[in-house]
Amino acid sequence: MAVVANQRRRERGQRELAFGIGLGIGEIALGNVGTQARLGFNVIGPTVNLSARIEALTKPLGIPLLASSDFAAACGEVLRHVGRFPLKGLASDQDVFTIAELG
Repeated sequence: MAVVANQRRRERGQRELAFGIGLGIGEIALGNVGTQARLGFNVIGPTVNLSARIEALTKPLGIPLLASSDFAAACGEVLRHVGRFPLKGLASDQDVFTIAELG
């Protein structure tokens, strides 16, 4: 879908849309964090951290959608293994996956 949209944007002389998505699965905590003067709605937890670290790989790998091994196992589709990567804040390297059409 994004490929088709970007092709149309190029044809019109517009800049391409770029995005990166990191998918994980697991428990999270969510809620309002801060003070009344500066209140923010946040999600936190190991799953959020892993997903954010995986998303950070989308740009250097040139693959806009990446997923954790837990997500790949639970999604019901066969995902392609991209590689095993060290991720900041995690003790061990993590397997990363994508859908076959993206890389």
